[in-house]
Formats: sequence, structure tokens, C-alpha cells
Amino acid sequence: MNVEYLKKDIGKHFRIRPLPERWDDTGQLDSLDERWSLDDVTEQHIKITNLPTGHSKEIGADNVREYRGPDFLLLRCHLIIRKRALEIKPILCPNTILNDEQEQLLRSIAGYQREFHAPKLMIARDGTGISRPENGTVTWVHDANIALDLFGLQKPQARRSVDFEIVMDSLPSEYLRRIPESLWDNPFVVAVTPEGFSYLGMPS
Repeated sequence: MNVEYLKKDIGKHFRIRPLPERWDDTGQLDSLDERWSLDDVTEQHIKITNLPTGHSKEIGADNVREYRGPDFLLLRCHLIIRKRALEIKPILCPNTILNDEQEQLLRSIAGYQREFHAPKLMIARDGTGISRPENGTVTWVHDANIALDLFGLQKPQARRSVDFEIVMDSLPSEYLRRIPESLWDNPFVVAVTPEGFSYLGMPS
């Protein structure tokens, strides 16, 4: 990207994708979708600052992928936030950038997968239930309605069911693995990949 184009946006606030990783002395933490300011732009680099933490970094122009509305700055590198440093880790293969609904759904699935320490999850086609394997049997997870979490009550249930399946089918296989299994009611059987956890800035 020609970063000179961003000069008009100096002083504006952005969200960064892929989400930066966060680490402390105990290990990797869950990511936060924090605001960053664009402080400087030259032909060689841009300078950004994490508003909540104050971490600043100059990033080479070749690591800037594109600006995407409404407020996303897409990078070709991972940012790693530590207590006293902001580091850069190269991305060896380009990431597919998710939209807000895709990212929220992937984060929800990853959260359940981590919470249950499950290698995979079985999700109802309409998003109204989750099952997980446990000791050779399948355990139903009560009060788990991913479709409702994703769309809220403003959408009627029938519309949520249709749209949930559309968003699920749109998640790229690099982040969400589909596991073929012949099961009653044909649920989604899925597992978030290491690349998916990395995209979300979450420990796997």
C-alpha cells in the first residue's frame, strides 16, 4: 500500500487487524480490540500508538496492507503487546480478514472450545445449541445460543437461524475446520484452528 495516502488520516483512531497479541509474565492473554492513533506517516513507515496502554511503534510501510472502512488498519504483521515493549512478528502467509459478524462468531466458538477444553464442538444448524464430546459421550451445553449472542433480539428467530448458517458457512477453513461426521440433525462439527486462535489474538 502507498502509505502516503494515509497522511490525511494522521491523528485519527483505528482498530488493528489482525488483532494484536497480549502477553504478560504468565503467558498469552486474551486480545482486546483497542483503539490506536495514527501519529506519523512517511514513505518508509507509519507510527501508531495504543491509546489505552501508550505503547508506540514505527511500522515499515511494507507491513501496511490497507485501510478498510469504517476504521480498520490492516497489517501484514502481528503486533505483540508486552508490559514494556511493543514487538512485531511477521506473517508468513497473508491472512483472510474477517468482517465483524464472522469475527464475533469465530471468537464465540473459540471461547466455548477453550472453556470446555474440547477438541471440537457440535453446533446446531440454527445456532441455538452446542454439544461437546465428553468421556466418549456427547454432552449438551445448556443456555448456549450462539445465534442469539451474534444477532441479538432485534432479529426474529427464523431470520437468525437463516443468517447464522450463512455466517457459519462463510468462515474460512484456515480459521475453522469442518469435521465430517454423520450425526442426527446434521449439526456443524467444527474446531477452531491454531491460525484462527492466532487471528483472534487468543491462546489456543
